[in-house]
Amino acid sequence: MKIEEFVGIFASALDDLDADEVTAATAFKQLAVWDSLAVLTVTDTVEMECGVLLSGTDFAAATTLEDLYETVRAKQAR
Repeated sequence: MKIEEFVGIFASALDDLDADEVTAATAFKQLAVWDSLAVLTVTDTVEMECGVLLSGTDFAAATTLEDLYETVRAKQAR
């Protein structure tokens, strides 16, 4: 999976987010739509699409979508 695909997966998980609004460098915690429901929705979508379960620690350690992407890739490699 490429980073662009992951960004698309992230954007598709959040109804109020236009895919054109986000890039790999987006600080996702700063998005207006980012709240506790968004965490759950993104977690579920990433698990379904990528086969990886992100934890609260994973989200806390990440700043950008690229950080999350790298976490997903590392977990897929295990």
